[in-house]
Amino acid sequence: MRSLLKALASFVFGAFFVLQLSGCGGSTGGGGTTTPPPATVSSVAITGVPATLQAGSTAQAACTVTMSDSTTNHSCTFASSNTAVASIDAASGAITAKTAGTAGITATSTQDASKVSTASTLTVTTVPVTITSVSVTANPTAITTTQTSVCTATVTGTGAFSSAVTWTATGGTIVAGANGTATLTPAAVGTATCTATSTQAGYTTMSGSASVAVTQAVPTIKAVLPNVVYLDGQGEGYIEIDGTGFVSGESVNITAPGSLLSVSLVGTTKLQIVTKLESPYYSPGWFGLKVCEADGVTCSNTGYFAFIGNQNTLAIGPDGTLYQNDQAQGNATGANGYIRKFTVSNGTATLTGSLAFGLEASNPVDNKTGYNVSGISTSDANGNFISMAASDGNTGLWTGQDAIDGISCGARPNATPTANLVSCFQVGVKNAQLFDIALGTEPWTVAMGTFNSTTYAFVYSRKTTPMLWKVNAASATLVSSYAPTGFTDSATVKSTSQLGGWELVVFQSGSLSGTAALLSNYDKTLIFVNTTTMAQIGQPIVLTGNPFRIAKDETNGKVVVEFADFTNAAAPKSTFASVSPTAVTPAVYTSTSLNLGAGFAVSPDGNSLYICQRAYCDVQPNK
Repeated sequence: MRSLLKALASFVFGAFFVLQLSGCGGSTGGGGTTTPPPATVSSVAITGVPATLQAGSTAQAACTVTMSDSTTNHSCTFASSNTAVASIDAASGAITAKTAGTAGITATSTQDASKVSTASTLTVTTVPVTITSVSVTANPTAITTTQTSVCTATVTGTGAFSSAVTWTATGGTIVAGANGTATLTPAAVGTATCTATSTQAGYTTMSGSASVAVTQAVPTIKAVLPNVVYLDGQGEGYIEIDGTGFVSGESVNITAPGSLLSVSLVGTTKLQIVTKLESPYYSPGWFGLKVCEADGVTCSNTGYFAFIGNQNTLAIGPDGTLYQNDQAQGNATGANGYIRKFTVSNGTATLTGSLAFGLEASNPVDNKTGYNVSGISTSDANGNFISMAASDGNTGLWTGQDAIDGISCGARPNATPTANLVSCFQVGVKNAQLFDIALGTEPWTVAMGTFNSTTYAFVYSRKTTPMLWKVNAASATLVSSYAPTGFTDSATVKSTSQLGGWELVVFQSGSLSGTAALLSNYDKTLIFVNTTTMAQIGQPIVLTGNPFRIAKDETNGKVVVEFADFTNAAAPKSTFASVSPTAVTPAVYTSTSLNLGAGFAVSPDGNSLYICQRAYCDVQPNK
């Protein structure tokens, strides 16, 4: 009983205590409030993820976050399980499909990272390959026959299509380049078209084209080869013109007396010419070539070449008068040749007359009757000009010829009926007896000199074995000879479709008295020879450029060399250098001339150079 009372007392006291505490802050039926617990994330759901998406396409995902109090929000971050297949912007949910495959797209609550949506599977598919167009542009769209146009192809389509094309052309040729480009070269005037065709499987007939208008280009000469041409007598020369804009039907004009036998077109960049200068009425000099269209008005620039004869055709008389022979003028049928006479005063050469020569019956001057002469003599002691040798029944070309102390000697290579003669005779005496000697093969050039009261003719023969001969001019008897080293014979030179010249001078006074100088144009080599011993002095001197004429400077003891200078192909000129037997290298002159010397000499006082061409003689300082 006592225990029951104690338990009841405790219960009553506890109940009273609880009631007292509740009265201090809680709400009862008497008006108090209670604060609810905060809401928690119940679940996360993701939407907007398509089941499939083509690579390269996009989609927009969204999320819904449901809270424990049944409210919702959209505060989440997004993620992809395979970003190589599909990527998603973590904040915005923007999806980008990349390549074929699958990826799980999820959303995670930003409030409770443990709450993640169920993964939504996205399958990325490839884009089907299609070609929608092939377009072509050409730049420029208007060209000449010497120009090109660049064609560019643009291929559009879907999927992993190929941009590769194959190129074809009409009215020209085409060469593929990089990045869908190709170069179109026209074949002729008209229209050229470039066409690009897709190489994508199933679309190999889809193509595009562009057209280019082609007009005729003005011909342009880039080079004339060779630029130095040697011809003997009436031989034919072979010249090649390299350039652009050449077409069939065009003509080639030569801007100096001469004739073109044939012109052959090789492609559009080369012309091959067989030329025959108007021998026997030609003279060495600069010759210009132009390529003209069929209208004869539209022409190229001028390409130049030097025509160089084998002989020096200028002589100086006792009074300083210059006699210039037009090389090879005059012939055996009596046609007159021309000798032009120049008087030099105050550094200027003035044409003061012309002499004609032909058959003796019609010859107004005291010359011997003869045939074509390429070389030239000097005058006799009375000042009468001497140019021709007497006839001895042998027809054919006279080449080198000189006269001194009343005697003239000349050479006739391969004349008939007797070949390879050197003939000497007394000048100023009609029907003077000829003294002949058969000498070498192709005796070509002659220079004379008197030493110890004996007059000699020095003759260079150029064929088989090149040889410098020493002949007693009074009796035409052989004294001695010398075979120069390093000189190519004429037969070998001719086999290369070229021809060289050989120049010879003999010093009669000054420090080089008794010395001969001999130049081979083809070999570009100059040698000096002691005419007493007929032995070479020093070493051969090898020249550069186009050396073609030499003259003796007896006052200064040097040989002056004339060069055909094509440094500026549009304005060729002659340049000069002096050489002595002991020279290591030639001394280059500052003097130049626009003339190309058919005749070349140094004045007797050594101060001037005479560069003569037909009716014009240029006088330049010897320096």
